[in-house]
Amino acid sequence: MEDLVVIMTDLEKEIMFETIRRRLLVGTLLQAAGDLEQNAIEKLNCGRELATRLIAVLRLPGKHPRLIRTANASLAVAEQVNMGILAFVPDTVSVLRSYIGNEEKGTLSAIAKVLYRRYKTPEEMRDRKELEEVFVYEMMRDELESGTLAEMRRERSAGGIRKLNVQRVFTAKLIETIQRPRRNKRLIEIAEESLTPAELIKMGLHQLVPPHEIIPLLSRYISEEKGTLSQIARHIYNTHYQHASIRLH
Repeated sequence: MEDLVVIMTDLEKEIMFETIRRRLLVGTLLQAAGDLEQNAIEKLNCGRELATRLIAVLRLPGKHPRLIRTANASLAVAEQVNMGILAFVPDTVSVLRSYIGNEEKGTLSAIAKVLYRRYKTPEEMRDRKELEEVFVYEMMRDELESGTLAEMRRERSAGGIRKLNVQRVFTAKLIETIQRPRRNKRLIEIAEESLTPAELIKMGLHQLVPPHEIIPLLSRYISEEKGTLSQIARHIYNTHYQHASIRLH
């Protein structure tokens, strides 16, 4: 199975790392508070492994200075612990022990306690690469749905829209890998249920809907007044299909 990092461009790696970083900071806090189920923790661990690989790649000699700065900014020990990443922490056990029980460290103390247990008893997960794809897809789905709404409401800057389009290009590549034959139950569910035309349109991935279906679908969603889906459908039609030979009716 192909490594997700291999199919990313450098710009996709940078944006993906920024996205995963936000997800890890929130997820690690929830894990420390005991608010995550085991399945969610396993996905979070896959995200941590992917982030670790991205940091290593972004720091390679010859990379653009901006990429190296992005990676190096996350190498502070407290930042890594907050994300639940231990690969770049020197003398990991001593660092985690120094945080545990230290009230001055605040949430870092609770996070260190959880990570220390994981460090002492590393988990063996089945279908690790496929679970990583589930984590990334669900993360990108949330990013694209909220980003498409913000774009429709003109709440995104030009730079923000460029990043959103990069995320869409990568997610389209990811969807292609998800749709390949496989055994992982969650990926089969995503391929069969989540990747519906409505889901693709909400993510701004209307190009993945068959060309002969897209305008009739947009017309239907607009006329049925399906809340935000109708608003996004109208936005996509006005932006991309207004001058098409087939008109809304």
